[in-house]
Amino acid sequence: MQNVYDIDQIAAVGFVQNNTNKHVHQAANSSTDPIVPIYANDAAVKVIENATSSNCSGTMNPIVSITNYGSELFTSATIEFHINGTMVHSTDWTGSLDFLQTAVVDAGEIEFDLQAENELAIVISQTNGQGDDYPKNNTQTFPFMESINVNGVAVSLFILLNNAPEETSWELHNSFGELIQSGGPYTNPNSVVSMPLEVSDLGCYEFVMYDAGGDGLCCGQGTGYYAVLGEGSEPLFTGQGFGSVDRNQFAYGYVGQQELANETEIQLFPNPVSAQESLNLELSSSAQVTVSIYDISGKQLVKQDFGMLEAGTHNLSEIITALPKGLYITTIQTNDQLTNQKLTIK
Repeated sequence: MQNVYDIDQIAAVGFVQNNTNKHVHQAANSSTDPIVPIYANDAAVKVIENATSSNCSGTMNPIVSITNYGSELFTSATIEFHINGTMVHSTDWTGSLDFLQTAVVDAGEIEFDLQAENELAIVISQTNGQGDDYPKNNTQTFPFMESINVNGVAVSLFILLNNAPEETSWELHNSFGELIQSGGPYTNPNSVVSMPLEVSDLGCYEFVMYDAGGDGLCCGQGTGYYAVLGEGSEPLFTGQGFGSVDRNQFAYGYVGQQELANETEIQLFPNPVSAQESLNLELSSSAQVTVSIYDISGKQLVKQDFGMLEAGTHNLSEIITALPKGLYITTIQTNDQLTNQKLTIK
């Protein structure tokens, strides 16, 4: 069929719509007019990279991208790094960025006190030597967790490759930053890689998964994922749509970290569970309980504080009612103990 429109009659339309009654609240057509900055000094924190999603070392080396959205030339910034509300590092950046240009800032290594659940916040506190005209885009946050201590059990790697296995590779480093094992790139699309990781010395290990295509193992090149597994194939952490790099740490007999016990005192059952069944939590002793549920890409879907629960069986069905069928990771915090368990909804 012949196109009856010329290029000047075609535009993209964006709109904000109420999904229930379909009422359109706001809409706009695309335009060929150049974008005009609203503020003079407007710098934004855009992307946080190279941070560890699980951490046992109390250190990380975050990299942040900053962008100029102001009309003035962006030449200097003070960038603060906060962990759990406390500033642990500050760096002064200088450069020359025109409107919409971006720079990458490497903070170097930062140190902090680990908690069971943590948050890294990166804040631009000064733009061109003064306060920013639009501070709402000056901050980005990155949540991360304290690593599980596998306490001497075997650790293994599972990868379901996507359609571009040549983009996938990984590294395992010990506490001294030394490379002790690596793999990839791979050649067989949609195949499975399963192998033990060479972990024996006590310490905090870092596992790094790379994707040269920049879209992780999902979803532009098919659907894949990876998991580092502890005893009984329990995932220590997983990754899927992580971009170019995904960093996680785990402790191996590392003093001071939460342990993955050989006989857990916490259990979710039945597992797998269906929508017609009750999901229960069994506790061997009374405890303050908080349950979080993550998808296999690491995105938090549910977090609920149940307060003090007595020893025995407790019904948790309410936290899974909105979740579709699939594989999830649950994090159960009881007092000072943190336990990860795989959960399948069928």
